[in-house]
Amino acid sequence: MPNLVAVYLNLGDAYRAKQQWQKAKATFDKAIQMQERLPQAHFNLGLMYMAAGDQFPGMDRMTSLQRATTEFNTYRDQMGPQLARTDQSQALLEDLAKQIERETKRIEREKVRLEREAARQARQASRGGGDGGAVPTDAGVAAAPAAAP
Repeated sequence: MPNLVAVYLNLGDAYRAKQQWQKAKATFDKAIQMQERLPQAHFNLGLMYMAAGDQFPGMDRMTSLQRATTEFNTYRDQMGPQLARTDQSQALLEDLAKQIERETKRIEREKVRLEREAARQARQASRGGGDGGAVPTDAGVAAAPAAAP
C-alpha cells in the first residue's frame, strides 16, 4: 500500500502542474498535517507560488514571490545537513530575490507614475478643467452637440 503522504504530495504536484493553485495548496497542506516535517511539500509550495504569481487567488505578484521565498527557506531549514550540494533551491532563491527586486522597482515606478498623473489632474482641475467645456453624460462620455432640425 502506498504511503498516504506521498499520494498527497503527488496529487498536489499534479494540481500545481495544472495551475489549480488552491487545490494544490490544500493538498500540500494536508500532507504537512499528516507529517509535520515534510521538506518536499515546502519545496513544491515554493514552486507553486513562484509559478502562480498574481494568479493565486487573493495574492499579488509580490506576495506570491515572498511566499515562495518563505517556502524554499523552510524546505532548506528542514533538509538541514541532508541538503545536497547540487540542490536547486539556492538557485531558485537567488532568482526569487532578483524577481522581488524587479517587482519592487516596478511598483515604485507605478507609484511615481500615479503621483504624477494625480498632480497633472489636480493642475487641470485648478485651471478650470481644461477639457474644452464638454458636458459629461451619465456614462462619463462627452455629450455630442444636438443635430439641427
